[in-house]
Amino acid sequence: MGTPFQPMNLNKRYILIFFCCFLSFFGKAQSDTIFWFAAPAITPDHANEPIYIRFSAYAVAADVTVSMPANPSFQAITFTLNANTTITKDLTAFLNILESKPENIVLRTGIKITATNKISAYYEVDGVKNGNFLNPEIFTLKGVAGMGTKFMIPGQNTFDNIPFNNNASTIKPHNGFVIVATENNTVVDITPSKDAVGHLAGQPFSITLQAGETYTLIASSALGSQHLVGSVVTANKAICITVYDDSIGVLGGNY
Repeated sequence: MGTPFQPMNLNKRYILIFFCCFLSFFGKAQSDTIFWFAAPAITPDHANEPIYIRFSAYAVAADVTVSMPANPSFQAITFTLNANTTITKDLTAFLNILESKPENIVLRTGIKITATNKISAYYEVDGVKNGNFLNPEIFTLKGVAGMGTKFMIPGQNTFDNIPFNNNASTIKPHNGFVIVATENNTVVDITPSKDAVGHLAGQPFSITLQAGETYTLIASSALGSQHLVGSVVTANKAICITVYDDSIGVLGGNY
């Protein structure tokens, strides 16, 4: 994205629309032995489940562990991934502790995946509601390549987040990003490009996270022109960021 920022390999794909920042995103997923990820909170009015993590091994088998370092009540999931195979783990039962909600507070929703040999993995929102596939998307996990200390948030600022009339959900479609710390005592500085919930545009603020803790910042407005594109995030230790833009499109059309 240019000087002075390092290349920004984010764990990112948008809900329903994908803003391409890295051509490699379309190729083979990043292979590694460690991955950190923070799941975004998607509106259930449009469909936010089931959720899966899909794992693939290469020529060598791997023992895999899925944990939540900041949430001791979560029992780690362990399994063996045979060579040249793929396994799907259904995490829908953990949806309420995996989705990073609410915004603007420190949470314990970070996922850590470790493997004894290199694997690939991605997080999938299947987005099924009343038997219809309404809101599917995948987030490719980038491993160490997705970790960094300097980021500029990418995105689109043309399409709005579509409102829903169903008042049963407190989570409405929105644009945002989730930060997860990979080490303890990580100080994160954030400067939102537009007004965010709890923070004004251009006004920097800081948070401190322990390993596995997360923080979500969301745009105050559903208007595409007010999305958080261009926000700046820096940290004193490696972090990962998930960028998302839920249920966007043209009112009356497909989202």
